[in-house]
Amino acid sequence: MSDPKWREHPTVKQVIEDLQAALSETFEETGGFSPAPDLPLPFEADGHAVVAWEYRGKERVNPLARKKFQDDRREVVVRGVTVVTMVDKEPLFHRYIDWAGVYDQLGMVPGRPSLGDAQVAMIGTDDDGHAILVPADSKSQPVS
Repeated sequence: MSDPKWREHPTVKQVIEDLQAALSETFEETGGFSPAPDLPLPFEADGHAVVAWEYRGKERVNPLARKKFQDDRREVVVRGVTVVTMVDKEPLFHRYIDWAGVYDQLGMVPGRPSLGDAQVAMIGTDDDGHAILVPADSKSQPVS
């Protein structure tokens, strides 16, 4: 859960505002922003600030996806660090986001076993003979 004092810090507010639109477009917020456990407070020195953060959300699925895929969305934790510098009295954000960690949680990292709860799928057929994605342990016949 997010610490209210952390969220009230002026630099943290700016960082959240900077990230909110992009992350909420890709993920449905479930836990929102919170401080990273390793660096719970912003670090400020010489006109720079470093904010380590985590964002908890559930993956959004393409609205054209079949209903059964829309019901099976995974929750992910996006981790990152934002360095804020002031340029002409305006904040400039340098975002470092662990996208490989997000891809791993979604089962999208090739050549490496997932650490998340990703499911393995294969191409199969539905009752009408149309190609669909099915769980690898499903009884549906693979498309040849």
